Amino acid sequence: MELIDRTISTYLHRGMMKTLRKLQKLNSDPLAFGEVFRVHYPLEWEWIDWKAIYQAAEIELTVKYETKSYGVFR
Repeated sequence: MELIDRTISTYLHRGMMKTLRKLQKLNSDPLAFGEVFRVHYPLEWEWIDWKAIYQAAEIELTVKYETKSYGVFR
């Protein structure tokens, strides 16, 4: 089961990172990172070029998949 959980976690991580990178290239921020930054750092927000920063940002993602139960479908 641990091997399956690790394999699924790796697969999900790759897919999610690929999606995030594509969103960054398109300057699309559906997770609202910019809004969070603006709220926490309002003075800095006025002076930065968010689009340039967002495209170049390194985003870290942690995926933990855990199988709670399993069985057979009939």
